[in-house]
Amino acid sequence: NGRMVMFRTKAGGGINQSPNDSARVIELEDDLPESVLDAVAKLKAPSSLKFEAKKTAGVYTKPIKSVKPNDTEYVGGKAAKFNLLRKYIPKNSPDPAIAITFDLWDEFMVQRLANGKSLSEEIAERLAKAHESGLQAELADALKGVRKLIRNGEFVESQRQAIIAALEPFDKDRKIRFRSSTNVEDSRYFTGAGLYSSYSGCLLDDIDDDEVGPCGCDESKPKERGVFRAIKRVYASFYNNNAYLERRRFEIDENEVGMAILVHHSFPDEFELANGVAVSDYRKYTGSAFNMWSTLSTQFGATSVANPDTTAVPEVVSVSGYRSSNGSTNRRVTFQSRSSLLRAGEDHVMKWKSDYESLHALLEKVASGFSRYAVDREDYTLDFEYKKIQPDKLIVKQVRELPKPPELKNPIPILAGGSAMLRLYQGEHGGGVFSRHRLKSVWDVSALSRVLNTAGQKASFVDKAKWTRVIDGETVEVGDGLKNWDGHRFSSGTVNNTKFLNDHWEETRDGETVKYKLSAGIPRWMPDRSSPILFTDEMQWQLQATYKKSRTDYQRQAFGGGGLKKKKVRTDQITLTLFDLTEEITPDDLLQKRLAKGKGGKKIDVEFYWPPAPTGPTAGYTAPLKGWKETVITGLTTEPISLKGWYSQTYAPGHHNFWEEFLLEPSKEEGISNEQLEELEDNDVKMIYLFIDRGRSSNAYIIGFDDEARPL
Repeated sequence: NGRMVMFRTKAGGGINQSPNDSARVIELEDDLPESVLDAVAKLKAPSSLKFEAKKTAGVYTKPIKSVKPNDTEYVGGKAAKFNLLRKYIPKNSPDPAIAITFDLWDEFMVQRLANGKSLSEEIAERLAKAHESGLQAELADALKGVRKLIRNGEFVESQRQAIIAALEPFDKDRKIRFRSSTNVEDSRYFTGAGLYSSYSGCLLDDIDDDEVGPCGCDESKPKERGVFRAIKRVYASFYNNNAYLERRRFEIDENEVGMAILVHHSFPDEFELANGVAVSDYRKYTGSAFNMWSTLSTQFGATSVANPDTTAVPEVVSVSGYRSSNGSTNRRVTFQSRSSLLRAGEDHVMKWKSDYESLHALLEKVASGFSRYAVDREDYTLDFEYKKIQPDKLIVKQVRELPKPPELKNPIPILAGGSAMLRLYQGEHGGGVFSRHRLKSVWDVSALSRVLNTAGQKASFVDKAKWTRVIDGETVEVGDGLKNWDGHRFSSGTVNNTKFLNDHWEETRDGETVKYKLSAGIPRWMPDRSSPILFTDEMQWQLQATYKKSRTDYQRQAFGGGGLKKKKVRTDQITLTLFDLTEEITPDDLLQKRLAKGKGGKKIDVEFYWPPAPTGPTAGYTAPLKGWKETVITGLTTEPISLKGWYSQTYAPGHHNFWEEFLLEPSKEEGISNEQLEELEDNDVKMIYLFIDRGRSSNAYIIGFDDEARPL
């Protein structure tokens, strides 16, 4: 729509990160500073790509058992890594399998055309001419013509006989898959996934002494579809638009790269029960001990996981595996999300949990074997492709290493402005429960994009702001902020090694002027260690209020340590975090119930939600509030009071949720009746403070309109 956006993807993340956090896109302002555009352009420029230049093997084909995983310069990355599958899981990988070397490609590319030029010379001239025009359409047309030129090329008889002889172990009337395997893909530094194409061919069509269809391996195809036709189509994909453009982007010398081919039997769609992709993070320890965490994305039949023809969504399952030095293995299988193709009565794409455990065991063998070729690092990430075929067999058909982008050292952050909704963070270390309750608010902030170097820290980046609170039972919105608010000024400073950019202003109500400060801290650690891009809601937001008149706080000590303590405060500070308006309570969220009893049948029933517990390795975890279900207050009014709103209830957990504080203010509940408010006022009930010392006791106190506390 003619707007500039910032799109950032990342792998991994914190223990609280949801899968949706791995990719984010936001709309930027119309007039981006040149400093931001220049900084991002430098980030997008590719570094020099390391790869093995192709070499002559002296033969057209090699059996996979004679190919080493580091033989990329002879047979390309895909075919070289296929050796790992045949070596470590021979019963669960395609067999037979061979590699067609770069020798055949090189000889094919020097064949003479009718104009006397070699095929490679003609291709180079056509592409050079297209680049001279500077038009993308011209280049696309030239690449299309190059692919057609290659598909119309010919193999000489000696080449044909050599390939036919190498295919002797294959069934002649069964489709054979010819898979692209260049020396500029499937490496530690570059995957090249999706750039090239693979095709199937029928050997019977090439040796039946005729060119009359139908296909000898598939009668539904009216024309013959021989193996040499398939090989030429794979060769032609070397000049797929994106493949060629990627090589240009990395400034790769076309004379150093080429197309080799991995060959094994094809898997007919009707034989596929399921297929999928696994991404596995492997870490080795001393001896034979290792950990491996995998995400398995699986779909029914032959419906592609990576490139579905429809909007089909695969099933996602995570598996963690640990093998100790004595050889014992422990695996944990966790269901993440359902396939959109599940039918009634079906819970999973494959057998639960046996298939997933068996598959992971196969992947562990390959990953462990790969460590012999990754001697310079203790951890790496592997990408697998797998199938389940009839009658009931798991097949792993590809493995490659996924490149890890380098971790940046002390990067200068780049703020991608846009807008963000912020609200009180109700987790650990977010301020006391009374401070949280008094400053509870929602912020709608629009920010300006900026390089956060020294110059970028000298002025506020908040362009617009709207502040929403509940005061005396009424929702109050203050907009057109922050620069137009009374007494606005800007400052910056460092607190605990974090640089904060501060907007200050004042607000006068009921004869008292309160000084406010909205602070945005630049994180010491970027959300993505490989990117300096920050989004507005990823800044460390804090809201502070300084009062002329002191406020009253109460607090119980945890673990039975003393009674209720009262103190006067002149300053409140809270933490603000992202407020996702679309976020809803899901079946995976954890319902919590708390009960506090008082005298005369008074009681407080609290129901609220925690998010799901983290599945990765953690050193303890404190659950924040996800959302409120309902709090029922019985015995303070004729009819029980029901609180469901966000402003009327506040939560503050202690470390690991060993203790919890709740502050309830019924007058801030939308829709509460005037009769109940009058009853509360008559009974001198302004707020209710709960302290839950989990596993020990619960204490409830009424805070009166004079701010004095008494037991419930």
